[in-house]
Amino acid sequence: TLTGDELLRIGEIHDHQHHFPETLTYYQLALFTFRENKQARGVATALVKIAQVYERQGKIHEAYMALQEALPIFARSPDRTAHAWALLVMGRVSSRLGYLENARASFSQAVTLFDRVKDRHGWNESSVQLGLLDVGDGLTEQGLSLLQQAWKDAGRSSRKRKP
Repeated sequence: TLTGDELLRIGEIHDHQHHFPETLTYYQLALFTFRENKQARGVATALVKIAQVYERQGKIHEAYMALQEALPIFARSPDRTAHAWALLVMGRVSSRLGYLENARASFSQAVTLFDRVKDRHGWNESSVQLGLLDVGDGLTEQGLSLLQQAWKDAGRSSRKRKP
């Protein structure tokens, strides 16, 4: 009998190989296992992974439903990084569904959480997504400002990594 974490890892292997039916099978088995063992963080993690597969398959509504279940669990969890990444995915999915206010709120919350946990990659990605949403929604100055901040931060981050 495999644990939920082991099932997630097997699903991730299939995910990297773009074997989506197998990926979803293992993620759903992990979800079932986590629920059976009352492991809330595992449930939320599996739901986000399922949502990401649905997003790549263009099943945006299914992704949205999985994220709606996962986000309240992460909000109660001390793992702010995982919560921020789930918010980023929710922002992308909400945007694709045309739920622009939900997307804006999700991206904004993700930016804040990534800043708190000092995750520059996540902060940049969330800032870019929020900036693009703002520009597309007619908030040009606000959006361009965010995009410029992310660009500058990305430049600083890449210089720090070089030997």
